[in-house]
Amino acid sequence: MQREIWTENGLIQGTCIGELEPVLDVFVENFKTRGEVGADLCVVRGGGGVIRLW
Repeated sequence: MQREIWTENGLIQGTCIGELEPVLDVFVENFKTRGEVGADLCVVRGGGGVIRLW
């Protein structure tokens, strides 16, 4: 599912499968409380992307 999450430090976009939502939560938390201003993450499992965040 495509995501768009606004934080004080910027917009997070991407996709994340449901069972890996805790990873998305931690990624967003880094922007909200730890001052992250730029990051991306790609996780591949079984030949396909299961998380793509930027």
